[in-house]
Amino acid sequence: MSAVSRERAVRVEPATLRTAVRWRVSASAVSLPAARAWITPLGVTDVMLVCVLEDDTVAHFSLEAAGQRLDVCTAAARVQREAPLTHVDVFSATGTRLLAATLSGERALYAITTLWDHLGVAGGRYELA
Repeated sequence: MSAVSRERAVRVEPATLRTAVRWRVSASAVSLPAARAWITPLGVTDVMLVCVLEDDTVAHFSLEAAGQRLDVCTAAARVQREAPLTHVDVFSATGTRLLAATLSGERALYAITTLWDHLGVAGGRYELA
């Protein structure tokens, strides 16, 4: 894999506690200065972008690596459940879509986020874990 990852792994945590969507990306691909300042001292090769849904109305985004977490943003979430599928939309205060995802149980069937641009990660395709 190159230093700038073109593939990102996506994993959904079990819904027993909270629903979370996770993407793994090469740490060197993140170019936002504040995020780089957080990542560099950790000495890690990969970081996770995590979106945790809280009570179906709020989503918290963070970067995680080496047991540490950097909060990125919190935004309004809208969750629609049509068994066996769950569709999630997350929007910023200005109306920008931050996340669109379709989940089936613990599996992400589709997940896309615009936060990669905010973090300075070059475009690519998402790989489901």
